Amino acid sequence: MLRLRVRYALLIFFFLAMGAYWATIGMDRMHDWGDDFAQYIRQAQLILEAQPATSGGYIYKDYAYGLGPPSYPAGFPLLLLPIVAYFGNSIIPLLIWIGILGVCAWFAVFFFYRKLGLPVFVAVCFIVLMACNRHILFMKTDIGSDFSFLSLVFLFMTLKESSWQRYSFLRYFLLGIMLVFALLLRSAGITLLAATAIAMLYDRYCQNRSLSSFFSATIYAASIMVISILGFYLINHVWLGAAKDDGYIRQLFLHGRKDLWIVNIQTYAKLTAGFFFHISSWNLLVGTCIWLMAFVGWILDAKQKLRTHHVFFIIYAFLLCIWPHAAYRFLLPLIPLLVLYLFRCIYWIYAHSHTVIFLSSLLLAIGVSLHSISVQRSYLRQGFLVRFDGPYDSLFLEAADAVQQYTAKDDVVIFRKPRVMALFAHRKSFVLPDNGNREQCLYEMKKEDAAFIFIDKATQEYQEQNMMLISDTLLFSSVWANSRFELFRLRE
Repeated sequence: MLRLRVRYALLIFFFLAMGAYWATIGMDRMHDWGDDFAQYIRQAQLILEAQPATSGGYIYKDYAYGLGPPSYPAGFPLLLLPIVAYFGNSIIPLLIWIGILGVCAWFAVFFFYRKLGLPVFVAVCFIVLMACNRHILFMKTDIGSDFSFLSLVFLFMTLKESSWQRYSFLRYFLLGIMLVFALLLRSAGITLLAATAIAMLYDRYCQNRSLSSFFSATIYAASIMVISILGFYLINHVWLGAAKDDGYIRQLFLHGRKDLWIVNIQTYAKLTAGFFFHISSWNLLVGTCIWLMAFVGWILDAKQKLRTHHVFFIIYAFLLCIWPHAAYRFLLPLIPLLVLYLFRCIYWIYAHSHTVIFLSSLLLAIGVSLHSISVQRSYLRQGFLVRFDGPYDSLFLEAADAVQQYTAKDDVVIFRKPRVMALFAHRKSFVLPDNGNREQCLYEMKKEDAAFIFIDKATQEYQEQNMMLISDTLLFSSVWANSRFELFRLRE
């Protein structure tokens, strides 16, 4: 009993220490001129104001589909509500809150590992291996909804593997709520919904291999999907007024390459290797080996019993292959499963040796943590609260006040980060076409009745795209400027 108490005391201390580290490290880095995070905060403000998500000021354009959709699913803005309600868009509370959500995600992964029967210290080594690598620590202030999605996915799969015989109705009710909220957090939540339906269909069919059982299981799985999607639609579109797709997904795939799936397989192989150790010349080979060993581990694990996490892994990996964007953040929900299946393969290779698994995971965790600390030594030397870049820079905050002063509430201001403009200056905004000629740009301005252009002189955009417009003094006049930003008005 004493040994058990010491073990759990050490475990609690570990998570508290990691939580403190996570909530504070990198707090002088914010989302580098990110539109995504600005839109999440703006949507949270609109929920508090009981306004539809599409009234935030961002004007979506098909030619600028790369910026993002007209509005995001409402899940992450709902999670930001308590912070936005009390602190507004202040960066410090937001970063601490995201750090807390990140720690919750690793808690969820830990409980998932324990539910599968992994020893405590092996599960802890796996968590350190993932949570303390340089990419996660650098991205934790950039990712936003992805940690929340990671947390929900693994809490769901942990609960699904649990057996509440006396509270089965409550268990299924919670699982249903989680499925709806997964869709609200990320569009990729559809993969969790599909994985649940397929695993449930397979499980029911294996229990009774008859045609009638197969049809009843199919109807049951289809009902779960329909009810979850309906719940998502009612909350996201009817209650909170989020925009429908509006051609965003179509534009993504329309501009994607024909050999996209081949490119994505190569890209994610490199990203997987680079996620832990960056060895640029070997990333493709190392990443390919990791994925191949993980698939072997997946087969070994799924042979015993096909579970929801097995199906989710395959569906989500397929989605990554065909999705037009490739980034570390999209890989995040697969990382815990990749680690699990990779070590399942090693466990099989070394004749089911628990010692090999523990020592190899411990050495990798120590190596990744030391590598992460060495990369972040500049933060540790300078302290945590050093400077703020991007929208929280003092020059931009001064410029946002000037925009509010020199423009009316209904004016449209052109800026390369329209959702940042909508959040900080509360003005409608959009971006002009890349490589658009003078006539195209003026046509878009006339179409949206835009009379102002806001310029960031530190970017290449100032030299190329908007320079051809603002250089025409017969059309534009300078209204306000500081050392970095300048506001121009279209002459009447």
